[in-house]
Amino acid sequence: MRGEIRMSEALHVMIVDDNEDDRFLYERLLSKVDDNSYAFSHAESCEEAVSLNKINKAGCILLDYSFPETSGLEWLSEIINDDGFKNVPVIMLTGNGDERIAVKAIRNGVSDYLVKSEITSDILVKAISNAVERNQLKSELEAKGDQLERLALTDFLTGISNRYSFDRELKKYISRAKRFDNKLALLFLDIDNFKTINDAYGHDVGDLVLKKYTEIFQSCIRSNDVLARLSGDEFGIILEGIRSQVDAENMSKKILSKLELPIKIREKLEIKLSVSIGISLLDGSDQSSDQLLKNADIAMYEAKKNGKNTFQMFDSNFDKQENAFIRIERELYAALTHDELHMVYQPIYEGKSLKIVGAEALLRWASKSLGIMSPNDFIPIAEKSQLIILVGEFVLKQALINFRECLALDPNFTMSINLSPLQLVNDNFYQLLAGLIAKHDLPAEQIIVEVTETAMMSSDTIMDRLYQLKSLNIKIALDDFGTGYSSLLHLVNWPVDILKVDKSFTFNCPEQINCVKIVNSIFSIANIFGLETVVEGVETESNYEFLSGQNSLKLQGYFFSKPMKIDKFVKLIDSNKIA
Repeated sequence: MRGEIRMSEALHVMIVDDNEDDRFLYERLLSKVDDNSYAFSHAESCEEAVSLNKINKAGCILLDYSFPETSGLEWLSEIINDDGFKNVPVIMLTGNGDERIAVKAIRNGVSDYLVKSEITSDILVKAISNAVERNQLKSELEAKGDQLERLALTDFLTGISNRYSFDRELKKYISRAKRFDNKLALLFLDIDNFKTINDAYGHDVGDLVLKKYTEIFQSCIRSNDVLARLSGDEFGIILEGIRSQVDAENMSKKILSKLELPIKIREKLEIKLSVSIGISLLDGSDQSSDQLLKNADIAMYEAKKNGKNTFQMFDSNFDKQENAFIRIERELYAALTHDELHMVYQPIYEGKSLKIVGAEALLRWASKSLGIMSPNDFIPIAEKSQLIILVGEFVLKQALINFRECLALDPNFTMSINLSPLQLVNDNFYQLLAGLIAKHDLPAEQIIVEVTETAMMSSDTIMDRLYQLKSLNIKIALDDFGTGYSSLLHLVNWPVDILKVDKSFTFNCPEQINCVKIVNSIFSIANIFGLETVVEGVETESNYEFLSGQNSLKLQGYFFSKPMKIDKFVKLIDSNKIA
């Protein structure tokens, strides 16, 4: 019966084994369970399997580990990129249970690894079913991953590249410029006084202004230039292949001249705003994309100092930012001992009942000398200066003390705490957290640590530490999900329990169709993996109405409540209790 294929609508199982008795044994074991579920083909060599697969593509392959002149693994490595075997699950069969071989097989793409002497009908059927199901999941994830990547690279409001895409492209452009000894310029644009538009006319008009300005910027650049929206009212332009800084200056002048006249936003509403532009040049030194962007940002602030509505080339003598860094670092260190840091808590609601089920712990700094400091300003400095270890320890200790207060009102309450990669790799972190849990007699399974995609991908050490936390039953939340792109297949291996949908996606739902698409894609991914979903940035009634129709969501945002100190927060929990 070698080489014969029995055609049917059933799953085509190709049995590749040089032992004829074994081949027919596997067929009998499968037919014993259900004679109509499978169609079989037999091959006694790997070469014959290739030929048979061209006639009728296999739905699953049972592959012997050992052949006279090769091994199943060697053959698998040769055909892994063959289109004919793409997305075909392979179950490897062997005469011994060597764990080293099993690990090697799994790493080489094998779906399962069975010892021949232990195979029964039930074991074989279950292995095939699981392999096919995992393969279908993999295909779905790859398709969703492609869609999500496209959406993750685009700014929903304007349709141009977003910050993540811009950072990725900038690295490519810098590498190419250095390789071919070309000149490159980076323009950092900030719309002057944009906040006054939102304050005077509302966010809807503000969004229209951003769209109009995007169109103007696009009309000024060349086809090979890159335009991106970096944040609310900030844009970036990469100019490749310029002859000198004069080309960058001329581009800036062109943009400024286009903005000299008022822009019609809608009927009876015209608005005139200006932009400040900072320019940095790739100067031939070993500049990184971060440094180039930082230089352009510094130059942009110099342009604002010079009266706005102008451009400014970066000059190495600009030391304002560096001095500010040193001062903030010094004051932050002092703040740790001068009682200037405090915690606030933003409630997390169950989407249907609107019962408060948890909170995210957030750090605030009221500096005596610098005033109220935004976390966006001091957290990056804390990380660069290693102060994040001390700051993170303060957050952890205070949040868990306050967690105990919340549990007194609701024993099922959860506390979410943000972690820096530097905290995770710190040798003392695990012992500190485990000790605090024991000290305050806290339910570890109700503690959630939030880690970004970027942090999870940054090192194997971080992944090891996350698995350590899982051993304590602590839950892991993937924070800001979707703002950066990583393979969705990583979710199979990552110790993730919760996806937190970033507020940049929520803000424009349901008005922006691309926003709706990506949010629905994330919900679908979460459902596939059985993960909880928390949606951040619920700020408007339309946001809430869109999300309230979804099942099993948890919601967080200013529409419900701003972050508040613990005394007010426990009162909110108490008043929110549902009988």
